[in-house]
Amino acid sequence: MPNSTVPTEKFAEFILPDNFVQFLPLSSEIIIHESLRGLALDKSFFNGCLNFIKARFPEHDKKLMYRIGFQWGDEVYSKIERLALLTFPEVRSIKDLSMDQFHQLFTNYLAALGWGNFELKRRDDFLFVDLHNSILISDVTANATGDDSKTACELYAGFFAGIFSRISNMNLSCVEITCKSEGYEWCSFLLDNEDTIGLVKNYMKQNFSPLEAFQKIKKDIEED
Repeated sequence: MPNSTVPTEKFAEFILPDNFVQFLPLSSEIIIHESLRGLALDKSFFNGCLNFIKARFPEHDKKLMYRIGFQWGDEVYSKIERLALLTFPEVRSIKDLSMDQFHQLFTNYLAALGWGNFELKRRDDFLFVDLHNSILISDVTANATGDDSKTACELYAGFFAGIFSRISNMNLSCVEITCKSEGYEWCSFLLDNEDTIGLVKNYMKQNFSPLEAFQKIKKDIEED
């Protein structure tokens, strides 16, 4: 897990168990809830992994990172559901949570493990996931040249597609619309069905930026 902290000014009510993450000084172990062992990894580790993937698979690095992220999201679903049943005894499934309950659980679970803070937002009938305070993204974008930073963001895009596909029982896809490497304050990801995301990516192949591609899709839908 990346070394990060949860900004309490952003999420005042931290609903995870008090012992969700424990550090045992005598053994130097990090124990995550359910007695899972964790690792504290610095940014150099992730930079090394990303650089290896880019060098080993230069034409497929983004697709590979997306697939890794998708599998990560698919697998973490069961962990968040077990946490949901513990945190909210009145529900039988993660799907029984209100949007506010799920948002708190989802973003605090990942923030506690150092992956950053997430906000689910609906804009103009589209669902976006905004990523804040990710050490991984901040470091990679700060050292990126050209389009290199997008490889890290593809990991998150795949993750969002993976976990929300499980939650919704739908085949969802995800694409980054605005990136911190482009000067935006945070990275923002569009989550939608495969057809809509496919249309966005088709426009991107025509040299439209992701934001321009999304705006064209939005306009096309409004005109139908």
